[in-house]
Amino acid sequence: MLIARSLADRRPEPVGPLLLRVLSPRIIVSPQLRQMLVSLPADPSPQRLDEFITTLSHYLWACLGAQALEVAGELDRVTGHALGLSPRDEVVLIDREEAAVEARRAAGRLAAKLGFGAVKRMKLMTAVSELARNIGMYAGRGEVRLGAHLPPGAAVQVEAVDEGPGIAELQAVLAGTYRSRSGLGLGLRGVQAVADAFSVESAPGQGTRVQALFYAMRPPISAAPVPPNTI
Repeated sequence: MLIARSLADRRPEPVGPLLLRVLSPRIIVSPQLRQMLVSLPADPSPQRLDEFITTLSHYLWACLGAQALEVAGELDRVTGHALGLSPRDEVVLIDREEAAVEARRAAGRLAAKLGFGAVKRMKLMTAVSELARNIGMYAGRGEVRLGAHLPPGAAVQVEAVDEGPGIAELQAVLAGTYRSRSGLGLGLRGVQAVADAFSVESAPGQGTRVQALFYAMRPPISAAPVPPNTI
């Protein structure tokens, strides 16, 4: 009983020094990055972890380009995936007000891991916030699904799905000629404006499904097949 309790009370070991040992032979570790690595607590808050992953991912992409993904995978292996530095699909359940913030953070993390610059990352995060907010306001419950597409056409595919009341005047909403008193449609048109590809399916009583694609860096048309499930 005492052994079990001591194991349960044991705090996780900091992973910063281990990351530093792996990175040092591969890149020039600046004093600022070194300090960030060694000062990462063993059990960081979600916000602190998001900031750490974003900063480290940007640094790796600046130094290594697409090879940053390979190094991120190695860092995950040696740390037992304690930080989740490699890009992977995520699903955020939207069933409360705070979930929109969680979806925004998840989108920001994924974008950083895929080499998005600050402007494109902010566009993606804003779009995800709008889609999550729409689900919360008009459907009450749904999901925001984030899909990672790796280089050479690195992208994030966003899918927002709900089983709410649907949108009766969908084409008028997207054209900007109709808006409900509650503002329904403003968010959708904003997402459509900033996305590289966009589609929406909705009908009264049948819920809504929105898909939006965001490239880290828009490749030439001939080299940029649209990922599956996106128009």
